[in-house]
Amino acid sequence: MADKVDARLLTTTLQLAATNETVNNRLVAPQFPEAVHQRLSWARIKLAEAGLLEPVTTADYRITKKGRELADEQKEITLDYLRSLSQGLRSKPVARPFEDKSEPKVNTSIDDGHAALPLNLILYGPPGTGKTRKFTEEYFQRFTDGRGRRYEMITFHPSYSYEEFIEGLRPVIGPEDDRHHRQESEESKAKEDGTTKFVRYEVVPGVFKRICRRAAGDPDDRYALFIDEINRGNVPALFGELITLIEEDKRGLELTLPYSGDRFSVPPNLHIVGTMNTADRSIALLDVALRRRFEFEEIDIDYDALEQALGQVPELREQRLDVAEILRRMNERISYLFDRDHRIGHGWLIGIGSLAELREAFYYKIIPLLIEYFYDDWTKVCSVLGEHPEQARSTDLIEKRKLSAENLFGRGQGRSEDKWTYSVGNHQTWTAKHFAKIAGVPTGE
Repeated sequence: MADKVDARLLTTTLQLAATNETVNNRLVAPQFPEAVHQRLSWARIKLAEAGLLEPVTTADYRITKKGRELADEQKEITLDYLRSLSQGLRSKPVARPFEDKSEPKVNTSIDDGHAALPLNLILYGPPGTGKTRKFTEEYFQRFTDGRGRRYEMITFHPSYSYEEFIEGLRPVIGPEDDRHHRQESEESKAKEDGTTKFVRYEVVPGVFKRICRRAAGDPDDRYALFIDEINRGNVPALFGELITLIEEDKRGLELTLPYSGDRFSVPPNLHIVGTMNTADRSIALLDVALRRRFEFEEIDIDYDALEQALGQVPELREQRLDVAEILRRMNERISYLFDRDHRIGHGWLIGIGSLAELREAFYYKIIPLLIEYFYDDWTKVCSVLGEHPEQARSTDLIEKRKLSAENLFGRGQGRSEDKWTYSVGNHQTWTAKHFAKIAGVPTGE
């Protein structure tokens, strides 16, 4: 009896999706007044796992080409039939313990005329080297075709959670007459525009689970999840038990998710590509479990690109300002005083088109970054900019003032050591000489 009810629910859900292009619980509920809300969601999830639906939002699912073909055939959709379809989606054999490792390895990287893209990859480097730009200008187009994009992009941050990334319970506001789904306690009631609403909780798939479903439902194409600032999140907590499944030889291996109880696997046609700002965290400090599951590609500072871009700016060329060399000298000093992970990328300067814009880039971006790097140690800030911390010159970007203990406190007060105070100068007065002295390059003035 239960199998017949499940088959009717699954079949009806697919037919409604074919009629309306998308389907949600509200469309299905009138035909199944006895069903609880979680059961209606279960039907959509099972159809999606078999590649017949795909999630559009947390509540709405869109019918796929394969789903429409079955709906047109008026075929009864049973749970056993869905299981057979789900098994067929797993095109890569699962590695097992003590398995013979001598068989040829499946190629899981993209080779489309560009450089091959590994299955799990992290782009790392100092801020401003173009890691995220590589996403938008190179990788996105490799996962886009006439049907649309086959990728998702997110940014990790300290408050991002497993429940948002994989799946978790989420409150959903329903109408007053949604009697089958509502919580009857007073705490479940909410008012909006004078109309009583009811709060219910359902297991909602996160972005990782959704992109995995899409990739599993389309095994002939490659899909990707791009994660910006991957090291800013708590990666072991975000991936949870799925940290095992992202390994290349574990793709297709199933685990049970804790919230929904669904059997879940990461398909072999899903690429996971992240970026990592080394100024936030060095690779050496990265979680070992993450490091051994990803390949790492350093995106270094491109001084040649900076020289080529700014060499065509008339005002800078007239002043013989070599901005690329200025940046190179600054980064050498940062590497000496701090480390190479905190160097400044070419992206901070590559878009400037005049001396005025160079002033603004240093005043509003680069010098504040140096102050943050060195924790208000102005002597090191001065050193990076090619200035002596205890000598004031007319071409200094940092203003220095000597405080005399004798003038401030008088003689015999136990304070004999003079001190220096520092502040950023008036950037409106900076000339080409202020910048040229950083690299020791003469100007045309």
